[in-house]
Amino acid sequence: TSTAEVGRVLPLYLIGMIGMASMSILSRGFYSLRAFGTSARLGLIVIAFYILLCGLLVPRFSYLGIGIAYAIYWNFTFVLYGIVLGRRIGAGKFWSNTDLAFGLKVVVSAIISGFAVNYLWSLINGSLGSLPGMILSAGVGLSIAVFFYLFVFRFDEMTILKRALTNRVEI
Repeated sequence: TSTAEVGRVLPLYLIGMIGMASMSILSRGFYSLRAFGTSARLGLIVIAFYILLCGLLVPRFSYLGIGIAYAIYWNFTFVLYGIVLGRRIGAGKFWSNTDLAFGLKVVVSAIISGFAVNYLWSLINGSLGSLPGMILSAGVGLSIAVFFYLFVFRFDEMTILKRALTNRVEI
């Protein structure tokens, strides 16, 4: 069915959302520098890249090609904007090794959580109904991501958040 086909593409869109959400931060950097032209030119470049990706992937993978192109497009856009913005502000190397390691840990956690949610959704979709199944799947995915953040990758930010939630530290 078409609903099942859309469900197969959603994990790809979630991977793309990592770059898309990050872009909402980076794009503001260009506006704060009043570099409207740079942002517009980059926008044209990445849209052309997306059209090219869709042209290459859709004939081969059908609707999944759009999801693959979306995931690649947004993450490529984030990296490109980050490099250009870093050069624009004179930061030299925009991402340190620590930043890259942090980003990789977030991406790994998101992918593992996405696969877990996809697998759980395939198991419970018919038995619980759509809304309870989505809520349960999202809760499990979030729990897995938090587990990775706290216990596997041990992000300092999560420890600070945990203390703030238990009223031990003011943010």
